[in-house]
Amino acid sequence: MKKNLKLVLVLFLPLIFLECNTKVDSDEEIISVLYKNISAAENENLDLYLSTIDLDSPVYSETRTIIINLFKNYDLKYELKKVVVLNKSSDEARVGFIQKTTKLNGPSFRDNELSGIHILKKNNGSWKIYNTETNNLNYL
Repeated sequence: MKKNLKLVLVLFLPLIFLECNTKVDSDEEIISVLYKNISAAENENLDLYLSTIDLDSPVYSETRTIIINLFKNYDLKYELKKVVVLNKSSDEARVGFIQKTTKLNGPSFRDNELSGIHILKKNNGSWKIYNTETNNLNYL
């Protein structure tokens, strides 16, 4: 019996140690990226906005082009109405959200409420938005 216990400890103790040392950031650390992103959009701070987007994202350059045009033509108000971390690991998180966007100034624009999931990845120790899946878009 003692021999079997020793074998179990030798085999599984390293795995338990590794699991305990794999740091998974708090929900607040992950969610803060979305609030930083929204704040940068409202203040039309392109550099800060892009700092929240993963450079490896397949939509990075498209996002950059869209946000430059938005900043140039509109003054928008953004509100995160709901944010919840759906699941996370040490390097990826899925965050459900509901975001309301309303026009303050600019050409024709349809105020809306968007629900979806942001996929964030940890890149060089910082969380970044990698992609966004849209679930529903309601025009107000």
